[in-house]
Amino acid sequence: MEEITQHDNIVVNNSSPAHGKNRVAVVRENVKRTVRINDNFHKPDVKVKEINNHIKDFRCCMCGKTYVTQKGNFPANNYSVLWKGNNGYIPICKSCCETLFNMYTDFYCENEEHALKHICAMFDWYYSEAASAMTMVQVKAGNSRISLYPSKLGTTQVTKRGTTYLDTIRDDCSFNQIVTHVQDITDEEKTIDGFVVTDEIMRTWGRGYTMEQYQYLEEEYKDWCARYPCNTKAQEELFKNIAIAQLNIRIAQQNNGKVGEAMKTLQDLMSAVSVLPKQNSENLIADTQTFGTLLKKYEETRPLPDPAPQWKDVDGIRKYMNTWVRGGLAKALHIKNENTALYDEAVKEMNKYTVKRMSQDKSSEGMGDIIFNNASKDEDYGKHSG
Repeated sequence: MEEITQHDNIVVNNSSPAHGKNRVAVVRENVKRTVRINDNFHKPDVKVKEINNHIKDFRCCMCGKTYVTQKGNFPANNYSVLWKGNNGYIPICKSCCETLFNMYTDFYCENEEHALKHICAMFDWYYSEAASAMTMVQVKAGNSRISLYPSKLGTTQVTKRGTTYLDTIRDDCSFNQIVTHVQDITDEEKTIDGFVVTDEIMRTWGRGYTMEQYQYLEEEYKDWCARYPCNTKAQEELFKNIAIAQLNIRIAQQNNGKVGEAMKTLQDLMSAVSVLPKQNSENLIADTQTFGTLLKKYEETRPLPDPAPQWKDVDGIRKYMNTWVRGGLAKALHIKNENTALYDEAVKEMNKYTVKRMSQDKSSEGMGDIIFNNASKDEDYGKHSG
């Protein structure tokens, strides 16, 4: 007699175990395995079949409402085999699509991208970040993102990447295999050749990289920051992404992945942070520019660096202004600060070399002596000369 058991509300027939394991265990093993894609798989060509002209009512399978025409009332998908017999239209009206989008957005804690990707899986649409970004621009005009998304899938920029959700799965698998290369690191494996994977490094780059990849990312990031200005949060994030893009290129080359796409990503990031070789050569033109245009470039693009110690306030103009202008004003307004102290010290020093007026009596007395002495000398000179 066959033995029937139940695991997690799943009825399992244990009379014919697969390789000594019950079917639930086999299913769980298969689910946990890394998804592999057949590189030789080709999607079938889709030829949309027109519906007979005698059909006048097109019913939404969600709300049941009927429409005279499909165009304008139902979202289209001319690339999927699922809808080729329905004139290339999904049998859910646009109003219900909006309801679904709001429902899944609520389910995913207001994350519209997760909700959109869920609907793409249901409708066999290709999920494209570029197409999704396009809808965010136009949604401000009162249009719904879910109603705008199908029209963006027909652009050349998107179709050359993918047309159905199978292409989305292929992209996700390539990303997991090339970018993250999932591998949990134990405590014993967190040190290699003096390099230690700390919790901070794990938070910076995320989990899923190997020891060598963490080391490569850290070294490349620090090298970029040492060679180019990195003063803002945006620059830090760009340099991190550049390091990841370099790692993606390496892994793509080793695994026969999409090297061209990885290279394009790296070039876009380098262009964003202005570190392309072409951009650097243009910066060298500054050597032949005039002093005025060079100053304008420095003032508009980045702050001037601090001067060398030997060139800091060579003429003492800063101290002069602080002492006699600011210090004098502060003294006049009875304000005590460091400039007032400089002013008092300077005045005290100048008093050493100041000529003081003599009193009136001493002044008259001294002047008389000078006059009479000079007069007597003149008389003596006349006598001798005569």
